[in-house]
Amino acid sequence: MIKSLQKKHPIRLPKVLKAAEGQECLANFPGCQGGYDVAFRHFNEGWAGKGAGQKADDCAGFYGCQHCENLYSGLLMNTPDWELFKPDQYFYLIRAYYNTVRRVIEMIQSGDLK
Repeated sequence: MIKSLQKKHPIRLPKVLKAAEGQECLANFPGCQGGYDVAFRHFNEGWAGKGAGQKADDCAGFYGCQHCENLYSGLLMNTPDWELFKPDQYFYLIRAYYNTVRRVIEMIQSGDLK
């Protein structure tokens, strides 16, 4: 088996996931209202560590509200927000990931995340 296709031990960062509580939505996908239901939203991709019955690594995702999660996971297909999101989804995902990494680093530097 090719090494890159082997199942990897998942990276789990419970403090990073918990720190999402109370944060603003950093995804800001089309139609986002900046809800208060922000959580760490895992990428749904095999390259991010997702496998059968296994979430992606806890370093692969973004702090996002339920609307942005629903848009990313395809639950809002055939809606005006989906039509805006779909053609530029990789831009939105990279931006959400960057904003999340930056926020986590800021929390570490300020001592809010240890």
